Amino acid sequence: MEQNEKIIQDQKVEIEKLNRIITSYKKNDNRFSKLKYLAYSSFSTLLFGKGLLKSMREFIIDIPKKVNKEALSDVLTHTIWRFSRIGMLAILIALAPIIILGIQTKLLLTQNKQFSYQNILFESQLKQMDKQNEIIDLQTKILLSQNVKLDTQNMLSSIQTDLFKKQILQSDFQNSLFSNQNILLQNQNAKIEQQIVLTEAERRSSLIFLMSNILDKLDEELKNSAGREISDELSARIIALSNAFEPYHFFDNGKITSKPLSPERGQLLVALLSSNINEDIFIEKISTKANFSYSNLKNVKLHSKNLDGFNLEYSDFENADFQGSSLQMTNLRNCNISNAIFRNCDFSGANLLNSTLDSTDLRESNFEGAFIKNISAENIICYSDCFEKAVSH
Repeated sequence: MEQNEKIIQDQKVEIEKLNRIITSYKKNDNRFSKLKYLAYSSFSTLLFGKGLLKSMREFIIDIPKKVNKEALSDVLTHTIWRFSRIGMLAILIALAPIIILGIQTKLLLTQNKQFSYQNILFESQLKQMDKQNEIIDLQTKILLSQNVKLDTQNMLSSIQTDLFKKQILQSDFQNSLFSNQNILLQNQNAKIEQQIVLTEAERRSSLIFLMSNILDKLDEELKNSAGREISDELSARIIALSNAFEPYHFFDNGKITSKPLSPERGQLLVALLSSNINEDIFIEKISTKANFSYSNLKNVKLHSKNLDGFNLEYSDFENADFQGSSLQMTNLRNCNISNAIFRNCDFSGANLLNSTLDSTDLRESNFEGAFIKNISAENIICYSDCFEKAVSH
């Protein structure tokens, strides 16, 4: 019994499955039928139109009965109108390729014109390129010719460079010859200067001899004069001798002096100052008339001497010691008085224009009324009011 119920239950399950399958098939069949009807109605409407289909349905319904004239007329009218519309559409469809062909032909003609214009441009471009090639060929020839000329020029430049080198070598050799010649000329000039100095020394040796005779005469007259006076004749000879001793360049410490000086004038002046001649007679007859310019008085040491009114311009007093001396109204222009001692001296009214007094001891000296324009006074030793009463302009 239980077994039969189980079989019946299984058959019910199978029947339900079959029913579901059948229901599914029916649904698919109905869906397909609807699609077929939709496709048929869409095609019929597209082909015949809604008006023709409606009139034909009414005409078919009226066939079993008596056909209505209006229904027949309506069918014919819709039929003619439909086929007329289809004919116009067919004509338009038939004309479309012709229209398209015409448009295409026109486009092809326009394109051909463009191709022709393009060909003309290509031909013109080819002509321009030919001309350009001709110009390039001409330019190439010119460049080749220019290169040949440049090569020639380079060769000439190389030759010229070699000539310059040879000329430089010759110039160097010539310069060396000139240098040697200059050295020889310098040596020759030095020898000439030495010869001139020696000649001048020989010339002056006679004057030195004369100065010795005059000084001997001076010594003799002073010994025989109680007032230490000298004769007018001797004074004249002293003045003449001072003028005869001209300045010159001479050897000093192995070198020729840079400026001309007269050592003989310096020696004569020292001899006269050391002779203790009567001061009034000395000033009256000798000091204001004799010429002692350019005197070489280097390293001379004379204290408390009277040099008033002497002409001592361009003289050299370097390292000299004249302290306590009187130099009133003395001409000391352009003198070298450096590294000297002129302490407690009287320079009243003296002319010191352009003189050098560097490193000179001038303490307690009097410069009242002295002319000191353009003097050099570096490192001088003096009081702060040393040049207070001097004249500088």
